[in-house]
Amino acid sequence: FNNGRTSPVPNQKKFKNSFIRNHGCSMAAFYIALRFSGKKEKMNPLLKWSRSHLKAYMKAKLTIKGVAKGLNKKAGRKVATYHRAANLSKINKALDAGHLVLLETGDPIHTNVLYRSKPKHTYHLDHGNVKKINTAKMVKRATKSATYRGWVDVKG
Repeated sequence: FNNGRTSPVPNQKKFKNSFIRNHGCSMAAFYIALRFSGKKEKMNPLLKWSRSHLKAYMKAKLTIKGVAKGLNKKAGRKVATYHRAANLSKINKALDAGHLVLLETGDPIHTNVLYRSKPKHTYHLDHGNVKKINTAKMVKRATKSATYRGWVDVKG
């Protein structure tokens, strides 16, 4: 990342834990965002911690709002801001400022990690891969689900 930190991009499909394998996209986003903010944690202990400290946000998977709450608790400072509705201009502003964006998309519900490098390329970090993407197309896919909607702005 531009802030000097690095993070492996976990492939949730390769985990032995069935919850992470099937519903772990938000846990993978949580993991990457923690690394971005300077904390290292392994995936299975992070899931265990989330189940005990973020019970209210554990549905079929950890909600995006729960990820924001967990990031702030784990970092010991306010590093994540939750926003209810996806807004392209606000997301672009956050990406331009060098922040990480966690965006919940629909069909199927999935948590995406977006990052913009200095030469203005936006990248999607997901399933062990990093791909260039069009931010507008990704934001258009944002879910309207009352339970899962929203995005998180993560400062490094």
